[in-house]
Amino acid sequence: FEMDSIAGIGEALVKARIIRKLTHKVLAARIGVAEQQIQRYEATRYAGVSIERLQAVADALNLRVNEVFTLERE
Repeated sequence: FEMDSIAGIGEALVKARIIRKLTHKVLAARIGVAEQQIQRYEATRYAGVSIERLQAVADALNLRVNEVFTLERE
């Protein structure tokens, strides 16, 4: 997936889980949280979740995150 904004990471994580055919339960076990927590994360598209948790989910999904920051002219 490519995103134009960091705000799209939550949607990318949800899509990656679905593509990998992982249940909430399996993903939760991989990162050590309750299944309901994954459901809550996805319901809000991971809004308010820490960077560390986002990285843990990406790792559990074998999703590599490449950050590119471009400084735009003012």
